[in-house]
Amino acid sequence: MYEDLEQIVKLKFTGELETISSQTREKVKEMQNEYAALAGSSGVRSGQNEAAIGRAQVEGSEHIVQALFRIWVELVTRRNGHIDQRDVTFIAGKVDDLAQTQTRHLRAAFAQQRAGAVVNLLSQEAEMRMRAAAANARRELEIMAREYGAFPRRLNEDKTQSRTEDINKEGPPTRRTAEVLNILIASPSDVAEERDVVEKVILEWNASHFESMGVILHPIRWESHAYPASGDRPQAIINKQILQSGDILIGIFGYKLGTPTGAAQSGTIEEIEEFRKAGKYVALYFSTADVPRSADRAQLDALEAYKKERQKDTLYFEFEDATDLRSHLSRQLPKIVVEVRKQSDRPSLPEEPDSPTSPRGINANNRPATSSSQDSLLLADLISELEDNLDCASRPRTGDVYRRPSTRVWLENRNRISLPQDLSTEVRNTYNRVTSWADVVASGLNPKLGSMPLELIVSDLRASLPSLIERLKKFRNQDTKA
Repeated sequence: MYEDLEQIVKLKFTGELETISSQTREKVKEMQNEYAALAGSSGVRSGQNEAAIGRAQVEGSEHIVQALFRIWVELVTRRNGHIDQRDVTFIAGKVDDLAQTQTRHLRAAFAQQRAGAVVNLLSQEAEMRMRAAAANARRELEIMAREYGAFPRRLNEDKTQSRTEDINKEGPPTRRTAEVLNILIASPSDVAEERDVVEKVILEWNASHFESMGVILHPIRWESHAYPASGDRPQAIINKQILQSGDILIGIFGYKLGTPTGAAQSGTIEEIEEFRKAGKYVALYFSTADVPRSADRAQLDALEAYKKERQKDTLYFEFEDATDLRSHLSRQLPKIVVEVRKQSDRPSLPEEPDSPTSPRGINANNRPATSSSQDSLLLADLISELEDNLDCASRPRTGDVYRRPSTRVWLENRNRISLPQDLSTEVRNTYNRVTSWADVVASGLNPKLGSMPLELIVSDLRASLPSLIERLKKFRNQDTKA
């Protein structure tokens, strides 16, 4: 499928690689000369100077990874007119492989050039930044695929006469909107294979159900969506970065409960409890596979205690292996999506009995209704936030820094604001695009490099936000009069 592009990519990437490598060597040489002058007669550079030189090399490797990503995206888009889920898998795999290769090269270079603790420091930082570069590329690809799913373009209209006639009958292509549900995959470290299985089932669901339901499921994993930050507990930072925007949590347990976070028995438990408190859907799966001899007995006991505790208020499922988990989730995910959409679109629905074939989540239907005056105030805050985001989209960057849009009002109040179903869906879809924008900004992307998905998102919001804001204002005025 991509064989025709492989040779073109090789030629273009070779040129990019030579240019970036040459620029990196020149930068490193300048830094070495500068630090040699500072070192004076001793000729010994400080550990801080050595680290700075090493980081320049890491930055060069980041640019190499980004170059391969840009080349593949450019060529696939030029040929197909879009990026779809198959392209995401293929291009992300190419970028992942290159990121791993660059990590090995950097480690070898650091080991040859330096000595002492700075080698380990730089090696760890190189691995982290290469992973981040690959994760950022995957995130951008996912955004492109989601944008194409939401606004598909009709391609090759003149391919056959019959197809042309069909298009003439249908008239000009119309824009489609898609509802995006974020699914957080939560688990300790001992079920890596099962985490991959969950993501594959989610992507398969998209391929089978998007056309009929107009819904896209977006898998969220800390290793691909979290990014470096400080100022709080690590798990608290992860909660802020990826937990608050989640709609569904799928929790998987093997024979570990996880590492305590200071606020909960483990990061996975903290994520689950945060979802439960917010009234969001939680689906839990526990492994019944044989436990390794090396398993920590304390972890096993803690996991068993948590499992018994959840029996009081949760219908969870057990699985024998990754294949069994895949079978369970493939059957149950469509029912979970239907229930989550039902809770979101019609929050006043009464509780319904648990389905015997679906893990039962905790919903927000028992949240007390707000008064009309409170609704009006919340809606006014939402309109203000959207107006701020429109201003932000009109001027998406200041100097060399991208501006970050706001989602606070929406995240805190989305289940408390009552809107007509069509208007609610439009607001949700708009904030999904705003969240994608915020994700790109949070990745630390330099505006000088540019971002095709970010440009698409921002231009779309510039066009769509004014009408949405006017509709919300009109609805608020009518509701206030009533």
